[in-house]
Amino acid sequence: MAGPTGKRPLASAEVHVWLADVDAAAGRGGEAGDLSPEEASRAARLRFDRDRTRFVARRRLLRRLLGEYLGVAPEDVVLESEKWGKPRVASSDRSAALEFSLSASGGMCVYAFALGRAVGVDLERLRADLDVMSVARRALPRERTDALEALPPEERSSTFFTDWVDVEARVKLSGEGLAGLDRARGDDRSTTVIPLRAPDGYVAALALDGPPAVIIERRWPDEAAGVPDRTR
Repeated sequence: MAGPTGKRPLASAEVHVWLADVDAAAGRGGEAGDLSPEEASRAARLRFDRDRTRFVARRRLLRRLLGEYLGVAPEDVVLESEKWGKPRVASSDRSAALEFSLSASGGMCVYAFALGRAVGVDLERLRADLDVMSVARRALPRERTDALEALPPEERSSTFFTDWVDVEARVKLSGEGLAGLDRARGDDRSTTVIPLRAPDGYVAALALDGPPAVIIERRWPDEAAGVPDRTR
């Protein structure tokens, strides 16, 4: 990756998506810079060591990537929250156009970055122990729930999670949290949802509004080892 203050190019027609192995990131220690006092406080409140270690690794990697896109040190990135809790870079001339979204599940995390357009990304680890029909009836559109019920039971889980990341990516795009769930359930033709590559046992999706974009998918830390980007 570029140095901590090197500028990483991001074109206006591009969306960069990073899939990160959080446990591998945690093994690299504090290379990405210090957390803010608020982030450190959030980490300290987590009960289990693994959850705390993963949270710190996710935030440090977020700061490293944001710092590279903005051309500043990771510890100089100032984050704030929108009304419904969606994080964003504090407004400045340098950062005004940079939008991002992130999602974590298990030991993986996904980040999406764009200029001048909102993005929403979601990642979920497949779970065999979840009562997917119960969740689907509360959160998915009726037609998707009906389609799930028509499937053989052994196929419902993977299909449910594919539908779920679609809805969650739309919710994160809007930045409205659960308040935007009803709109995310609908058929919003102004929003495009794109399945993302994910490791075995996970599914992920990217939501964006507006004209088509060039999606560049990257892996961390594999990029340094010469793993090629996936562009589409």
